[in-house]
Amino acid sequence: MLTKDQKIEVVRARISVLETSIYNIETLLLEEQAKSQPIQIVIDELNSQKSEETLSLAAVNGRLEELLA
Repeated sequence: MLTKDQKIEVVRARISVLETSIYNIETLLLEEQAKSQPIQIVIDELNSQKSEETLSLAAVNGRLEELLA
């Protein structure tokens, strides 16, 4: 069984992964929008992925708050 400190470390690592993923998606969006003919389906999919990752990040941040309380 994980200790409280180990759980906190796991959650913080997951937050880092999610934040990195969101940043990567934002970069991909920037690249797609910079094209002479951006593809709207790609932009929509990236926006959808960003929304999902943001929801996940909020949930994991909530878990961290619980652990730190």
